[in-house]
Amino acid sequence: MCYFIHGSYDSALVYLNEAQRLRGGGIVENAIKVCNAAKAENQILRIVESKAESSQRKAEEEQQQQTRSIETKTLTNESVISMVRRIFLKVL
Repeated sequence: MCYFIHGSYDSALVYLNEAQRLRGGGIVENAIKVCNAAKAENQILRIVESKAESSQRKAEEEQQQQTRSIETKTLTNESVISMVRRIFLKVL
């Protein structure tokens, strides 16, 4: 059960199955069922966490892209001065 508590479900199942073989009973059967359920839930949790991390990375990349897009479209003092000079040169 220590393996189960630490989340090492495969190792726990090895020893629980051996306990079942040597001296089975309701308690061991129940422990095996609980361990199998915990293992399945852990696998689902890992899938969900992986998808969440992927979504987070995608959102961060989109945010960075939007920031770069805004930065390239923003007028700076230098760009305004350059436009004004071009306008005055055309007028003169």
